[in-house]
Amino acid sequence: MSMYDGRSSASDPAQPSNARALEDALAPFEEGLRLQLRSADDILRDAAARKQMAKRSKTVLPVLALGALCAGLVWLDPAYQTETVSTAIGQRATVHLHDGSILTLNTGSQVTVAMHLRSRRMTLVHGEALFDVAHAPIRALERPFKVTANRTMVHDIGTVFNVRTRDTGVDVSVLHGRVRVEAEDGMSRELNAGQAAATRDGHLSSADVRSDAADWRDGRLVLNGTPLRDVVEEIQRYRQTPVILQEGSIGDIRVSGQFELSRLDQLIDLLPSLTPVEVQRRPDGSVRIDARPVRR
Repeated sequence: MSMYDGRSSASDPAQPSNARALEDALAPFEEGLRLQLRSADDILRDAAARKQMAKRSKTVLPVLALGALCAGLVWLDPAYQTETVSTAIGQRATVHLHDGSILTLNTGSQVTVAMHLRSRRMTLVHGEALFDVAHAPIRALERPFKVTANRTMVHDIGTVFNVRTRDTGVDVSVLHGRVRVEAEDGMSRELNAGQAAATRDGHLSSADVRSDAADWRDGRLVLNGTPLRDVVEEIQRYRQTPVILQEGSIGDIRVSGQFELSRLDQLIDLLPSLTPVEVQRRPDGSVRIDARPVRR
């Protein structure tokens, strides 16, 4: 006695006819299925294309990242070289900068030099300095040259110019070319060769500015009817020990002449013969200048 389990054997004669019936039933949908379902060749081609794109991305992305980094550095304008130069009291020095500019420092001065990718920035901490600015042969390669000092910015426009710090501002004078002087309040003024300007307390000032940069650079102190109080101030810049001037109208006495900066003690000794004053030298090296008593 045998039992039927509901499964067809391999020799079931109905199986081929069932397959044919399924193919006949799917025949009307063959074209649609072919459009919906990708062939093995299509799949292989897409895989190869994706692999090629991945290789390109590995090359392009680092290049793009490097380009973005370079653009960021140019925009940020970082300093790639910084140095500080200074002179002691009574000393003068000439410094040749890497860009070809020449920096001349007067007595007791300090300048911080910062070379940036897109600019050149100087800071006159104190004292006086003459800037002879070098310029690129091609305008597109030109980097701005700026000097900051005592709440003032000086922009070079093809120039040799002098900057001197004062108690509350700076004096700026131009030997050649042109500069723009900008005070902290945003007001500015352009100066041409032979002109000078001053700032005080962050504002442009009407203070009288003596343009004597060429004189001190050559080691000379040139006086042309200069008040004695101003003469003493200049002498003091080159001396360690004090020069004390009696208070009062003695400071209004005018002095003229040309003297060597390296021999200012001779000027002190000559004052009694040039003006009605007396000079007293003290053991500590200081000097006192008083009005000569009127003889009766």
